[in-house]
Amino acid sequence: MIYRPIISLLLLGLLAGYSSKNSDVVAGHKVAAEKFFRGVYGGDPSVVDECAAENIVMSYPIFQTLFNSPVIKGHDSVTNFINRFSTKWKDPKITVHEIIAEGKAVVLIWSFRARDAFYDSSGQSNTGPEKSWGGITVYHFNQEGKIESEVGEESEPGPIGRLSSGKSKT
Repeated sequence: MIYRPIISLLLLGLLAGYSSKNSDVVAGHKVAAEKFFRGVYGGDPSVVDECAAENIVMSYPIFQTLFNSPVIKGHDSVTNFINRFSTKWKDPKITVHEIIAEGKAVVLIWSFRARDAFYDSSGQSNTGPEKSWGGITVYHFNQEGKIESEVGEESEPGPIGRLSSGKSKT
């Protein structure tokens, strides 16, 4: 009979250790997701090698219009996307409003502001007015802790912008 309390204590200890380890993994996923998001939309392609699985898949509704496909796949495609995005949008300001994580999934609620870059007829680079939008992005991680998918929805204004603009005027 003395073994039952000892076994119970051992099981509780193992579960507590698993819970602590799992919370450390989830916390690491939150950090990696935010770092990847800021890198992708802030123009730092080094985050692809650091944070993304080789077979990463990214999808946003705008991709169908931009790439004639709802997804981009793999390191090279994501790196090319980052390089093109960073030439299109100058002086990006990224705000992550909330990060929610559970298991292998992380959700970011974010907003983005930047100046639209364009080239005039002489090839001179110019920037237009600042534009902004926001969205919700879900990241999924593989067993190695690398991002295997980024799936997002975006709108203008974004979720946080709609909340602040929808306040009652009475």
